Amino acid sequence: FMSITYMANWSRALDWYYLDLLSHTWSLSIEEQFYIVWPLLFTFLMLSIRNRLYTALVVAIISVISFGWRIYLHSIGSTNFRLYNGSDTRADSLMLGCALGILIGAGILNSSHAKISKWISPVAAVGLFLFFVLAKVDSTEMVEIVIAFEKAFGTKLSPKEITKFSTINE
Repeated sequence: FMSITYMANWSRALDWYYLDLLSHTWSLSIEEQFYIVWPLLFTFLMLSIRNRLYTALVVAIISVISFGWRIYLHSIGSTNFRLYNGSDTRADSLMLGCALGILIGAGILNSSHAKISKWISPVAAVGLFLFFVLAKVDSTEMVEIVIAFEKAFGTKLSPKEITKFSTINE
């Protein structure tokens, strides 16, 4: 029933029902929920704001709120399943993509900006590496930071990666 009604993600997030062979439908559920909510939200924003730059800004703010919500849920001890499967905690990436789509559609971002975007990931990776090297935190704090990142970003680092980061400054 959860898969047919596109609620599989919430079933996993809130531990309502074990989906067994259909557990992979959680991502389809988030997708379908997005396809229902986004056109309504976009129409409302475009009718009420009428400026695409400001509309994109509001959508980006929604993205930040979703990310902040995920961090808050982590801080109060929510499970990884809740953080990873809830539509509310996955909306940040979807809304950021929508904000970029609005900017591109409005002609605010163009191909010259695309050249800059090729450098964003490498620069972010270097910044993260420098953070770990320069942070001068002990191994216990480093493991706590890595676990917080894992929960906030819905990812999992291997014990080898955690050990590598935790021994940099010792």
